Amino acid sequence: MSETTKPAPSPLSADATAAENASVLVAEPVQRLRRSGAEVSATEAPVIPITDQPRLMVLDGHSMAFRAFFALPADKFSTSNGQHTNAIHGFTSMLINLIKEQKPTHIAVAFDVSDETTHRKAEYSDYKGGRNETPREMSGQIDLIDKVMGAWGIKTIKQPG
Repeated sequence: MSETTKPAPSPLSADATAAENASVLVAEPVQRLRRSGAEVSATEAPVIPITDQPRLMVLDGHSMAFRAFFALPADKFSTSNGQHTNAIHGFTSMLINLIKEQKPTHIAVAFDVSDETTHRKAEYSDYKGGRNETPREMSGQIDLIDKVMGAWGIKTIKQPG
């Protein structure tokens, strides 16, 4: 096992074997449709078969956190102390679904750390210049997501740029 990753938590139910067998059965008809030239919708896309090979899932933590933040209303998700938690809730929900669907053996979540000295900023002074300020409701949620990942045994990687 790598120092930088840990096995993914398994939120799967006891029916995992039945679900795996069903996913293989679903993939075959979809493959036939593809070969025939028929269009296949995203909901009919084949499930990736389970193998004995290790599977690493690396996630863009900031991207997923902001996607979760804007998907859920901040005013509906907060602690009694006023800390907003919509990004945390959405992030963890999406991660659980990804684990169930992709069945990785290892997971890492990468966060880019804000740094004014990045090569992109040096080469193009207006890099990210058109973006809005981070909403104040997002404040503290990235750090809390990092803590949740630590509690779940999922390695986070933080790198400038």
